[in-house]
Amino acid sequence: MHKTPIVAVHVEQIFQIVSFLLVGIFFGASQIFGFLGTIATLAVIVLYVLANFALTTFVRREHRADFNLWQHVILPVLGTLLLLPVMFVTFWPIPPYPLNLTPYIFVAMMIVGFVVMKVLEVRRPQALAKGSAMLISTVETEAQAGEPQINETSA
Repeated sequence: MHKTPIVAVHVEQIFQIVSFLLVGIFFGASQIFGFLGTIATLAVIVLYVLANFALTTFVRREHRADFNLWQHVILPVLGTLLLLPVMFVTFWPIPPYPLNLTPYIFVAMMIVGFVVMKVLEVRRPQALAKGSAMLISTVETEAQAGEPQINETSA
C-alpha cells in the first residue's frame, strides 16, 4: 500500500475543475490561465518566503550544530528579496479587470484556510497531529535513505 491520500487528490481535482468553470463562466474562458495563474503565483511566492523563514528558525532550533550563516540566513533572505519584485509587479501597475481581483481573492483564500486550520485544531487536533506526523516521518525516512545518487553514465 502506497498510502496515497486518495480523498485529498479527489478533493483537489474537484476544486480545480470548479475553479476553472467559475472563472470561465464569470470572466470568460480567455481569463482562466491568467487569473488562476496569478493566484497560484502569489501562493508560491508566499510559500517560498515562509519556507525561507522557517528554514532559519528550524535549523537554529533543531540542528544548531549544522547552522551555517550563508546557507541558513543569507541565501534565504536573498531568495526572499528576489521574489519581492515579482510580487510587486503583480500589484503595480494595477492590472485590468478581472486580474485586479486576484490579490484580494488570494488573501481571502489564505484567511479561509487559516480559519479552517484553527477550527480543525480545536475540533479535531488529532487530524492535524496525524498529518504533521506523516510529513515528519516521510522527511525522516527520506533522510535515512540518503540523497539519491545520480548515475554519471546516464547523465
